[in-house]
Formats: sequence, structure tokens, C-alpha cells
Amino acid sequence: MRRLIKLTGWIVWIVLSGNVVTAQPHAPDILKFADELYRQGDHFRAISEYKRYLYFFPADSLQLATQFRIGQAYQAQGKWQFALQSYAPLLQADSARYWQRKAYLSSIVVAYRQGDYSRSGELADQLFAYCAPADTCWQEGHLLKGLVAARQYDWEQARQEFMPVSPVLTRLAADGLRLPRRSPVVAGLLSALLPGMGQTYAGRWQDGGFSFLLISAAAWATYQAHEDDHTVRLAVFGLGGGVFYLGNIYGAIAAALQFNHRVQVHHFRHIELEVNARSQVKGIVE
Repeated sequence: MRRLIKLTGWIVWIVLSGNVVTAQPHAPDILKFADELYRQGDHFRAISEYKRYLYFFPADSLQLATQFRIGQAYQAQGKWQFALQSYAPLLQADSARYWQRKAYLSSIVVAYRQGDYSRSGELADQLFAYCAPADTCWQEGHLLKGLVAARQYDWEQARQEFMPVSPVLTRLAADGLRLPRRSPVVAGLLSALLPGMGQTYAGRWQDGGFSFLLISAAAWATYQAHEDDHTVRLAVFGLGGGVFYLGNIYGAIAAALQFNHRVQVHHFRHIELEVNARSQVKGIVE
């Protein structure tokens, strides 16, 4: 009887042990499921599955690829800081140059999208230490560093970065040095001489016409109050006209600055789209 009980116990233990072994996750299954979640746009759950794989299989050959995939998933969600943190271990992976370079390129893009242009440029400079001029990563690095310079409207720096890799982008950056612009000083002086003229100079015809009519009306009302010797009306219209006149000068200066900004942004968008079309790095534009 004791033997039967002992034998039964062994059988139960073997069956349970077999179930436990069977229940253990398999690396290919986890990654396949995680990749499917990523393709479906369920990046949050995909990250969980990728991290589960890293936990259960710390010595697997796909560790670095999975770490990179986590960074991509965070990047796809616009979680820039988490993406940078995910790429960071790969930046130190000197024994795996392929993933190190990919992580550098993606980190440059993430810092760029984050608005940290200084950090983006620093990462590009660090990348060049691991790339030769014949390498794709060297060309990609110059494309991205040129993009960062263009985003800050440093057209000359952008031109120098694009020069070794793209004649088209080099020309576009050089064109940035010759963009039409309006002088805020000239705009202010013009509106001081003739209200509305500065806005017209900056391309704001309607604002210029409105300023001219408004200040002309205030000046006429002030003159009439003076002719009628009406002190209160004179003070009200005189003070109001003076405020409108100063506002007209300020508006002209602002219009010139806005004109320059619009022209620069429009030109930069051309460069950004061109870099996005040429680069193999994902996520440069939304």
C-alpha cells in the first residue's frame, strides 16, 4: 500500500513538473507576439512583451535587437525620454557596432524630435567616431546633423554638413542664405513716418491699411477736439491716438520678424522632407 502511494506521488510530481516546463515561455513565441503587437500599433503591450523576453532570456542572441525594438516602440509613442533611455545601453555596445550605430542614429532623431538640438548634434559627433566615410552611418550622421543645423536656421553649417553627402541638400542649404527677409528696423521707421507702411513692407497689406485708417481717424478727431477747444476730447483722442501710433510701430516690427520666420520655416520644411526621403532612419517627421 505504501509503495502504491509513493508511486502515485511520483507520477503526480512528474505530471506537474511536465506542466511547469511546458508553461515556460519560449523566446521565439514571445518575440513573435511582441512584433505582432508592434505592427498593430499596440506599442505599450509590445514593450511589456519585449521586456518579458529580456527577463527570461538574458543570454539570448537577440537581446540587443530586442533592446533596440523597445526604444523604437517608445519612440513611436512620442515618449522621447524613455526612448533615449532604452537606446542608451546600446550606445556602449562596442562589441556590437551594428546595433550601436543604429542606436546612435535613432537617438539623434529622438533628441531632434524632443527639441534638444544641442544633444542631437553631440550624438552625431560621437557617432562619427565609430563610422568611416564609406559607411552608411557616416552619411546618415551628416544628413541628420545638417538637418539639426537647418532647424536652427544655421544655413551655412547645414550646407557644410550636407556637402559630402548630397548636392541637392547642399544647394537648398545655400539657398537659405539668400532667403528674402524684411528688416525690423526699416519696418519700424516706415510705420513711424507713415502709419501702416511698415506692415505693408512686411507683406501685411490689410494690417497696414487698418493701421493707417485708425491712426488717421484718431489724428483727425484729435485735431477737431483742438479746434473746438474741447479739453476732455482732446485728451482722450490724443492719448488714444498716441497709443495706436506706438502700437502701429511695434506691429510693423513684429510683422517683419514674422515674415522672416515664415520664410525660414517654409524653406526648412523643404529640407526636412528631403532629408526624410533620403535617410534610412525612421521617425524624422511625423
